[in-house]
Amino acid sequence: TGSKESPRAYGSGLLAVAPGIVWVTVATSASAARVARIDPATGHLAATPMTVAAGPGALAAIGHTLWLVTESDALTRIDLVSCRATHCPPPAPPAPTIPHAQLRPIAFQSLQMFPAGVGWSFADLADAGPAPSPGFFPARTTDGGRTWIDVMPVLAKAITHPMPSALFALSPERAWLAVTSGAGAERTTVFATGNGGLTWAASSGFRTGGTPRFLDFADTSHGWLLVDIGGVMGADEVSLYRTTNGGTNWIYVTYLP
Repeated sequence: TGSKESPRAYGSGLLAVAPGIVWVTVATSASAARVARIDPATGHLAATPMTVAAGPGALAAIGHTLWLVTESDALTRIDLVSCRATHCPPPAPPAPTIPHAQLRPIAFQSLQMFPAGVGWSFADLADAGPAPSPGFFPARTTDGGRTWIDVMPVLAKAITHPMPSALFALSPERAWLAVTSGAGAERTTVFATGNGGLTWAASSGFRTGGTPRFLDFADTSHGWLLVDIGGVMGADEVSLYRTTNGGTNWIYVTYLP
């Protein structure tokens, strides 16, 4: 790359894919960031990279729309439009200005978007509504990210010092959430919802010896859970678990030092 920084320095190296489009972030400094669009058929740039706000932190692509979260926790939507010759559709009107007194800061840790403006995120809405869950927790939007709703499972609050640590959405309605016990973060429960977080079903809970970091499902039955065990001298040890019944039961697969 020619850079002496790590690939993720200043938000560089994020990736989002939609049919026929690959998006990546390129950041050369703490104040300069761009989003590049790549044609997967040729592997070449499809257009001049676009300058965006500093510190990209998360990307999500759906169709011809890209969603971008920056270090200032601003959520930006970028839409590709088709132009004929020199004529292009007019840009979308700017969003209504919200009075400063009504601004409710939202901190995003992850982002997944789906059609019709539905999305999921780990977010901190400490100032965004009445009595939200403390810290980062699962949140859902149905209006393209303008408003977010706390969908933390009620049953999770019975866990000792619950710490939501991994979230994955397979569709606008179906998602899974891993919650660990804050007392040593050794016991994990995985919650599943099929109705957008209105109700959740819980696994029986199992010992992981660490904190879940990544959840991923290939379909409604088969999923994977990566657990961060921790380590020393810069090494990070992980364990891998899998489910074949939608998250009801989890099987230990392997340990990776």
